[in-house]
Amino acid sequence: MGLEIETSKEPAYPERYKFLAVHAYERGELSEKELANYLQCDVWSVRQVVKDSLHSVELDDDGSSHSMQADFETFLLADNN
Repeated sequence: MGLEIETSKEPAYPERYKFLAVHAYERGELSEKELANYLQCDVWSVRQVVKDSLHSVELDDDGSSHSMQADFETFLLADNN
């Protein structure tokens, strides 16, 4: 029939779940093995997940890119008090 099989695999968890799990790992609340269990991957893969979660490449308005390091201690919402 000429049908192609799509091989792209969606993550087994939402990005927010990954972010919270990596944050807990960074705070020392989860071991590397526990984090791998939560993220349904092996210990070697979880190291790459942590690395990718802590660093991202951002694009400026002019199209130039720069690397940013995630700061889990900074609140994303401004204090409205």
